[in-house]
Amino acid sequence: MTAKQKVSLREKYIRKIMKEKYGDDDPKYDGQNIAFLETLSLNELSNLADGEFEEIELEGEIKEQPEDLNEY
Repeated sequence: MTAKQKVSLREKYIRKIMKEKYGDDDPKYDGQNIAFLETLSLNELSNLADGEFEEIELEGEIKEQPEDLNEY
């Protein structure tokens, strides 16, 4: 990237998150991590980049998914 090319705010957030949150992950997961981050809103990326994005634990039971989703 040349000095003249501008990086969007979204891209800056994604780069920061990739470095700080996923930096220790195996590089083979980079594509999946980036794909996930690209689905987030700018506000969500901002919160995650600033460390304000809390991980929550979901309570409950995981049930098997039906073979045919159309039957429900």
